[in-house]
Amino acid sequence: MSKINLLLQQKLHHRLTPQQIQLLQLVQLNVLDLEQKIKLELEENPFLEEVVETLSLDDEDSSSEVNEDYSAEYNSTGNDLDLQENLQESTIARIRTQLNFLNLTYQQLVIADEILGSIDDNGYLTTSVDKITENLNQLKATTSISIADVEWLLKIIQHLEPIAIGSRSLQECLLIQLHINSKNSHLALLAENVIKNYFDLFSKKHFEEIAKKLKISISIMKKINELINSLNPKPGESLNNPSMIIIPDVIIRQVNEKIIVKVNEAKIPKMKLKKEYYDAFNSSDININEFLDKKYSTAKFILHALDLRRSTLGKVTNEIVKHQQEYFLSQGTLKPLTNKIIAENLKVDESTISRVVHGKYAQTDYGVFPLRYYFGEGIHTESGEDISTKEILFKLTDFVKKENTQKPHSDLQLQKLVEDSGFKISRRTITKYRENLQIPIARLRRKL
Repeated sequence: MSKINLLLQQKLHHRLTPQQIQLLQLVQLNVLDLEQKIKLELEENPFLEEVVETLSLDDEDSSSEVNEDYSAEYNSTGNDLDLQENLQESTIARIRTQLNFLNLTYQQLVIADEILGSIDDNGYLTTSVDKITENLNQLKATTSISIADVEWLLKIIQHLEPIAIGSRSLQECLLIQLHINSKNSHLALLAENVIKNYFDLFSKKHFEEIAKKLKISISIMKKINELINSLNPKPGESLNNPSMIIIPDVIIRQVNEKIIVKVNEAKIPKMKLKKEYYDAFNSSDININEFLDKKYSTAKFILHALDLRRSTLGKVTNEIVKHQQEYFLSQGTLKPLTNKIIAENLKVDESTISRVVHGKYAQTDYGVFPLRYYFGEGIHTESGEDISTKEILFKLTDFVKKENTQKPHSDLQLQKLVEDSGFKISRRTITKYRENLQIPIARLRRKL
């Protein structure tokens, strides 16, 4: 007969309160999403009041500089007239709007927000469902969240507009789009079969072999190919739409030999707390008093969270500038930079850095770039210098653009070209970088 043993263990878990979760969500918002969030708070919270400020062009000179020791304050007036353009609604903002109509619970919205925070600019999920579930269970203080809960919300998101947002692979992205089309189309059903069961052959353009296996004509196979090619392989590409006017979250400028850093809040409404309104209100109804106490606490928290967001974004940008000083001063090479490096310098968690830079843009003297642009793993050159792998990716892309399209470079030839540029790198790594850049193999790049 088996024995039942009781084991008492002490475990330390990091649990965040709902307010801390809301703070992390605010930190993650870009300028446009934050503007919408604040406008909503102003409408719903009677203890918040918008402050209308009159700014002059002279306020531009009041921006705080990054000093030589890189300890800086941050000016949030952001009075750059060239930045005050309307931005088309971002893909993530549109998805959040659609989710609001689905009558989801608070917990489900938290799960959805964590998923959205892990979607890259091409619309693909960059974090595994297992890892997202683990992160959520560290954040939640109440009900535990299962992998099935996350999978269910991911499927919901994947069927919102744009269709297939949050896909984990190109194959899944195409299948989702085809599955929706296949309900009304026999050709889409055949295409779904091709992607599901013959994806490798299709990727290699072995159309005759696929047609033979499916027992269909080459003309039908050609129509299937045309249908698949008409699908959107990057459902989040509107995030990188060149016609879209980006509102930078931070502004980085060189003045003489100094770098000026500003947190841009030009479009974010300024708010103040209506404490006198709270003090003057007195009701005999306990429920009304509890409601007002909650709204007042929320108002104070929002103002505190906005200050913390501004400070955190400024400090993270400051660390980026400090690390990439050569690039910002003379557009030199980017150095290796990871979330861990900044997290250690600021003594915060790596996930905080990830949330701060996610979806944020910086206006610089060289153009507008995502903050994530300045991050990257490193590689050791023959001269003993550590540089960002982005420099290798630039070289690789350039070599492919300039190659003879009738005789494209093999990965071995690309490796030799990169090595001749001073970068010691293996052929296997070249293959990995080429695949990351979504550059086909030499045979598929060949043109007649």
